[in-house]
Amino acid sequence: LPIFLGKDVEKKIIESDLERIRLTDTSIYIYSKDIDNTKIERKLSEWKVEKLKAILDEYLAKYTELLNKNINCYQIKKLSSAWGIYHKRENYISFNFDLIEKNIECIEYVVLHELCHIFYMNHQKDFWALVEKYMPDYKIRRKKLKNFI
Repeated sequence: LPIFLGKDVEKKIIESDLERIRLTDTSIYIYSKDIDNTKIERKLSEWKVEKLKAILDEYLAKYTELLNKNINCYQIKKLSSAWGIYHKRENYISFNFDLIEKNIECIEYVVLHELCHIFYMNHQKDFWALVEKYMPDYKIRRKKLKNFI
């Protein structure tokens, strides 16, 4: 079963002239003329990226304002061993495409975590103190994130 924002959802493909994707509590409906599996997967993947972008944009706006620091841009891609990576020299963040499977609190935590690397490139005491200042429950969120890797 596909997972979307921390919930198992059933994928339902419906042959239709409507080209759209609809999410309910239990299912993800993919309406498409072409029900070729590769095309469906690509369509679903693009839809997930759009959904993830909307979430990332919201939290990046929130925390760049709170931290009074900006990044140049971000990208979403498959990362093999991290949920996010801050690139100091170019001042941008790579976010893992699979974050869309995590619940919203975990995504928010990853955004703040990566932005805190603007100030500290390590995971020392000062870094964690900054994360905690803006997200007192970060340890719970971090644990949730780690339990699903």
